[in-house]
Amino acid sequence: MKAYLIDPQEREIRQVDYDGDYKSIYRLLDIELFTVVELNEQRDVVYVDDEGLLKDPVYFFTVEGYGQPLAGKGLVLGTDGEGETVEPTLSLETLTQMVGWKRLTVTGFESWEGWSEHPTLGRVWTIGNTPTFRERDEGEKE
Repeated sequence: MKAYLIDPQEREIRQVDYDGDYKSIYRLLDIELFTVVELNEQRDVVYVDDEGLLKDPVYFFTVEGYGQPLAGKGLVLGTDGEGETVEPTLSLETLTQMVGWKRLTVTGFESWEGWSEHPTLGRVWTIGNTPTFRERDEGEKE
C-alpha cells in the first residue's frame, strides 16, 4: 500500500510502498520505537521515533494543526474504524502543503501534571513533559 515518507534532513516527502508489516515502520524510519500522531479526523496518522527528542536531533518537521515539531523522519499512513492500517486519505500535494521544516535544538523539558479526560478511563491524573526548543543558527554544527 502507498505511504508517505517525510524526511526533514532532505526536506522532502515522497511516496513509498508499505507492506503492512509493522516491523517495516522501524526499517523505513531507521528507529527502534515508534509513536503515532493523529493528523486529521479522517484517521490519517504519522509514525515517528518515540525516542527522537532524546537523540540530540537537528532536523524536525511541523504538521499544520499539531502543536509541536516532530524529530526525525515520519511515515504517514491511514487507519480504519477498527484501527487497522490502510492507505492515507491525504494526497501527497495536500500533505506537502501541511508540512514545514525546522532546524532546532532541544533545550530541555518542562514537567507538568494535572487532571485530564481519558476517552476510556474518564478523569485521570496525568504527568507529562513538554519539550522546549531553540532555532539553530545556519552556521551551527550538526
